[in-house]
Amino acid sequence: MTAEIAVFNKSAVSLAADSAVTISGGDGVNKIYTGADKLFALSKHHPIGIMIFGSADLCGIPWEMIIKEFRKQLGSNSFDTVEEYSEKFWEYLCLGEYIIPQDIRENYLVDTYSNRFFPSLINHIEEKRIKPIIDESNEKPSITETYRILEEEANVILNGLKQQPFYEGFSEADITDAVAFSLPIAKKTCEERLFQEEGQEIPESLVQVIADLFSRVTCQQSPFGRNTGLVFAGYGNKEFMPAVLAFNVLGFFKSKLRFSPNLDKSSSGGLCGVKAYAQEEEVETFLNGISNNIKGFMYAGFEVENNTISKKIKDKINALALSESDKETLCNELDELLNDRCNGYQAVVDQHIIENYTSKVTEMIEFLPKQDLAYMAESLVNLTAFKRKVSNDNETVGGAIDVAIISKGDGFIWVKRKHYFDKNLNHHYFTKTA
Repeated sequence: MTAEIAVFNKSAVSLAADSAVTISGGDGVNKIYTGADKLFALSKHHPIGIMIFGSADLCGIPWEMIIKEFRKQLGSNSFDTVEEYSEKFWEYLCLGEYIIPQDIRENYLVDTYSNRFFPSLINHIEEKRIKPIIDESNEKPSITETYRILEEEANVILNGLKQQPFYEGFSEADITDAVAFSLPIAKKTCEERLFQEEGQEIPESLVQVIADLFSRVTCQQSPFGRNTGLVFAGYGNKEFMPAVLAFNVLGFFKSKLRFSPNLDKSSSGGLCGVKAYAQEEEVETFLNGISNNIKGFMYAGFEVENNTISKKIKDKINALALSESDKETLCNELDELLNDRCNGYQAVVDQHIIENYTSKVTEMIEFLPKQDLAYMAESLVNLTAFKRKVSNDNETVGGAIDVAIISKGDGFIWVKRKHYFDKNLNHHYFTKTA
C-alpha cells in the first residue's frame, strides 16, 4: 500500500509520495520495503509529472522502467493539455511491445482469470450457496448439483457485470473476441479447479458461462485484477492552471490497454483542493473531521434503525381493522416519510461537515504559496505514516517522502527526493539528468 497526495491551487500543484511497498509472498507472508519510487517527472523539459499507486508494475514490468523509457522517447516534445500527455502515454504502452511483449500481456490476463477471478468466484458461491446447504443437511451436494449451483450463480454475476461500464476504447464488439480467447482457458481452468468424478464431464454450459465471465472481466470494469492508479499532474502548453487526472490501469487485451478514468480523484484546471490516493482515511479525517468509513458505518446504522422502526409500525398497522388497500397506503407513506427523514438528516450532517471542517481547510488552499503547498502535501503523507507507526496496523506507509512542486513558470521542481546512492560519489548522474 501507499499514501500519495496532490495539493493544488491556481498557481501550482504539489505531489508527495511515500516509499513503502508491500510484497506478498506465496505463503501469505507480506514484506514491506521502503525504497520504492512512485513520483516521477514525465518530461525533462515541461511542467508535467506522474505518480503511481497500487501495483508497482504492469504485467510484471516495473512502472519506473516504463515511465523513464517513455520520458526518453518523449524528449522535448510537448502537448497542449495534460489529457494529451496521458493519451500519448496510453498510445506508447499499446504500441510498445518491445517493452511488454504480447506473450507477457496474454499470460498476465490468463493469470487474472485463473488465479484472481476464478478463485474469488468459487469462494463467493461456496459461501453463498454451498455452505448453507451443508449446514442445513449436513451433507455436501452431489457433483451434478454443485455444477448446477455454480452455473446459476455465475449467470447472476454475469448479468451484473454486463451492466458495468466498458474500459476506454472497448465495446460489445470486443466481447466476441474476448469470448473466443477465453473459452479454452475457461475449459482448462474448470478441469483443473473443479472436482470431477471418473467419467463425468463438466457441462459445456458451465464452461461457456465461465468464458462469458472472463470476457466481461476483460472488457468491462470490475474489482478483479491487479490495479495500478496513475496520476498525471501539471500543465499542457495551453493550460495556465494545473490539472490532475487519475486513471486505473489493469493490463492489456491484445493491443488494447484496459484502463478507465478515475473522475473522483481528478480535478480540472482552476480548482483548489486536496486529492488523496491509496490509503486515504487519515487525510479524510483531517479534512472532514470524520473518515468516510465511520460516516458510512453511521449512515448504515440510520438505515438499520429505519428498517426496525418501519417493521414495528407496519406490524401495528397490519393489526388494525382496515382494508388491505388502506394498510398498503399507510405502509407506503410510512416508508416514504422515514426515507425522507433519513436522507434529510444525512444531508444535514454532510452540510455540517462541509461548513465546519472541510471548507475551513480547502478555502485557504487557494491562497497558499508554492512552498506551503509542498509542506501540506508532505505533512498529510507523514500523518498517514505516523498513524500506521503508532497503531497496530502494518506500517504500509513510510520511508522517505518524495515531494515535488509543478508550476507553469518554474516547471517540475523537486523539493525532496531520495536517492539510493551517495550523491557525492555520483556527480555524473546529476550532470546527465540536469
